[in-house]
Amino acid sequence: MFDTFVPREVHGQPSSRRTDDLKQAYLQAPLMIDIEYLRRLTDSHRRTDGMEVLERRAEDHAFALEGLTPVIHPGERIVGHKTRFLRGAIPYANYAAGPFLREMRQQEQDAQQKHISLGEGGGVAHARTAAALGDFEVFSGKFLISRPELAELADLCEFWEDRCLMAVGDRLWKRDFPDAQSIENGWTVGLYTAPHEPCPEGRIVLDFRTALSRGYLAVIADLEARIADFRPGGPEGPDLHFWRAGVRVLRGALTFAARYAAEARRLAAVESAPVRRAELLQMAEACEHVPAHPPRNFREAVQSFWFTYVLGHLEGAHLGYSPGRLDQTLWPYYRDDVYVAVGLAPGPHVVDLGADGHAQVRGQRPGGRRPDQQRGVVGVPDDGQAHGERGVLYVAVVGVGLEVGQRGRQLPREGHHAAVLVDQALVPELLEDPPDALHEGGVHGLVVVLEVHPAAEARDDLLPL
Repeated sequence: MFDTFVPREVHGQPSSRRTDDLKQAYLQAPLMIDIEYLRRLTDSHRRTDGMEVLERRAEDHAFALEGLTPVIHPGERIVGHKTRFLRGAIPYANYAAGPFLREMRQQEQDAQQKHISLGEGGGVAHARTAAALGDFEVFSGKFLISRPELAELADLCEFWEDRCLMAVGDRLWKRDFPDAQSIENGWTVGLYTAPHEPCPEGRIVLDFRTALSRGYLAVIADLEARIADFRPGGPEGPDLHFWRAGVRVLRGALTFAARYAAEARRLAAVESAPVRRAELLQMAEACEHVPAHPPRNFREAVQSFWFTYVLGHLEGAHLGYSPGRLDQTLWPYYRDDVYVAVGLAPGPHVVDLGADGHAQVRGQRPGGRRPDQQRGVVGVPDDGQAHGERGVLYVAVVGVGLEVGQRGRQLPREGHHAAVLVDQALVPELLEDPPDALHEGGVHGLVVVLEVHPAAEARDDLLPL
């Protein structure tokens, strides 16, 4: 049906000057290969021969994390990177060394390469320009790497050539699968794409809720208690290695975060702009608290989530990686910051009606927008009664990035729409955690929707983040 493909670029409008600057810096940055993680992981692997496999994997990853260079780029307020570069990539030769070696040996990386094309603008163009100046080499058609690090990468890949997961798996399936050659022939001619055999895990979602709500130190304490109670010969024998691995990698992760805290304080000490200095000190304080402890506010919750996400992503072992239900993970921290903003103290007198609540309010549309189109709902029951025993007296429909005012109070430069609901209110479905559905109750209440127009009016100090 389609004979040609016309390349085009999709443009969007960032919501603030800061995000626009960060986006442009990212898009214009060259694509860099960073061997720092692989170098440290390989150093650890050379000295851990004979260690139990799971504990060895944890030791290698933790050792690599503890020595990574923390980099905070201009304008950033949430920190944590996989590499030293704004747009960097780790060569995971421990999973698949062959493609890198074939590239360096001027061979086709794999049969799929002849069926794809690379872009030519942005970071790719900058990479090729920098290479033309003689300081770098272009790798795989788009990545930059310095000549000394390219030579070191070749040595690292040669170490992993027969040890990497891809090589071991390739030998195993060719030995045990009689039709292996026919499958390989299909890859070669492009009949189907090559499998992701270098990935030991499939598609995963980490337990971000536990990481945030408990903090790493509490999880470490639990694991250490189990290790202390372990008795040889019991049914939990194989678990011991997992517990030890968990403690080791979490302690490595805490060192990773602490190095970012130290870097933020170092930059703050030499920063001349008062606003940026305050931002750096705020980042340092957050990194000193999370992910070791539960977040104290929404900003720390985002930072803690991002640390956990990056720390899992850094190992590079998965085929697919997702933040999961990020709205549900972050909602309690955003909600509590909203309470503070409007003067509502969190406590038993406040009913949390959950994130992504669906409300049926018999056609009532405050300001032309239904409550079920908003992000979340909080309510205060009358007389301190819980979950509909006496009903919800006050309901605030909260959108992410919006500010909520109490009844009779409006924050400046906001649209304010209200509708009084007679003999009905929104109450949670108690069997869901957090409740994803809202239903009517036989009480009266008030729905308040406050809308901020961030493109024109929003300021950083008005929002929880």
